Amino acid sequence: MALAAASSAAQQGRIEERFSERASSSILLVYDGQRVEPGLERILLAALERAYADLVRDFGSGPVEKVVVVVYAERDFQTVTHAPSWADGLFDGKVRVPARGITGVTPELLSVLRHEMTHSFVHFRTRGRAPTWLHEGLAQLEEGKAAAPFAPALSSAYAARGTFGLSALEGGFASFSASQARGGYAISLAAAEMLRDTRGFGALAHFLDRLGEGGRVEEAMRAELRADYRRLESDLADWLSRRAR
Repeated sequence: MALAAASSAAQQGRIEERFSERASSSILLVYDGQRVEPGLERILLAALERAYADLVRDFGSGPVEKVVVVVYAERDFQTVTHAPSWADGLFDGKVRVPARGITGVTPELLSVLRHEMTHSFVHFRTRGRAPTWLHEGLAQLEEGKAAAPFAPALSSAYAARGTFGLSALEGGFASFSASQARGGYAISLAAAEMLRDTRGFGALAHFLDRLGEGGRVEEAMRAELRADYRRLESDLADWLSRRAR
């Protein structure tokens, strides 16, 4: 699981001062040369550019400034970000991922990078005003995940409680336990996928823009998605029930 959160600037500066950099037209790759094999940074940068192009295709535009992607030794990732143990990556204005012995651009690594880069697109589009459930839902969609495997459990939980608690997921997930995070990510993914399928990605893009203009979440939701939280959860319950059969 990946995360959007805050990091320590002082610790970041101390650790990153020995790092190397390589840039493309859209990406600035900052990496620990001791953890990334020589030549691999070019392959990694090319993969990041392809992922960036895919995101531009979906969102219609990208951030004005280069997306900064920082690759750390695992211990340095924890020191800089203070991320929970369940996090595979983090976005705090920069994409931050632990190297974990990178020897190639694996599907798993590319999935994490696409997830975190999506946060940069959502952050740019909303000027930092997107609720966490929207951030994490869209990020999971862009890495290729689908909510179908979670549909039975989510439908059962909604039937028992009468809510998904989506409004409570506007804030960050960093304080969540691993099990709480899994639930939050599953609900976020389902909500984003349902909105994409029922309203279209264009409506989601307008929702992001409305948030970027300073609209409150439910105000922007009503204007662009024809829903408030109550209607959104009702629509989500119906959508999930069809996938849980």
